[in-house]
Amino acid sequence: MSDRNEYEAVSDPRRADGDGAYDSQEVEAGTDPCDPSDRPQDEAPRLALVGDASLFFATATNLGTPEPQFISVFNQGGATLAWEASASDPWIGLSPMRGSGIGTVGIHVNPAGLAPGLYSGLVTIANTSPPADLRAGLSALPESVDIPVTMLVLPEEEWRVYLPLIRR
Repeated sequence: MSDRNEYEAVSDPRRADGDGAYDSQEVEAGTDPCDPSDRPQDEAPRLALVGDASLFFATATNLGTPEPQFISVFNQGGATLAWEASASDPWIGLSPMRGSGIGTVGIHVNPAGLAPGLYSGLVTIANTSPPADLRAGLSALPESVDIPVTMLVLPEEEWRVYLPLIRR
């Protein structure tokens, strides 16, 4: 962007507005180069996740399901992010399995019907944004993230009650 264009757009190249886009991109897209919430929407959606890189659950066969763990889904790009979560094994449950924009995926495991042992699986969260939602010339990035899930199923827990001995 030339100095004259910077002046006409009331933009200061020494002070960025913090939205991550160049002022010239914002002027070309028709957005305000001085407003950090007015970002050009000519970028493809980009999948970003926040949470543990791998998940571990431990339970006994008679104790039921452990507490779920969560992964947050964010859009690091423009346009609208559509995402879908899938599990590699039936003992891994997901809720919700798809969404758009930001969201949270609850991941839970169910040891019912499984023998004691160590089980491993994957949760895959993928960017499924359709190209039709994007401006001309852009395409959604084929991105997905695999999150390893491990569950330790212990033998049935026996409940033993020990009463104190009292002697008089």
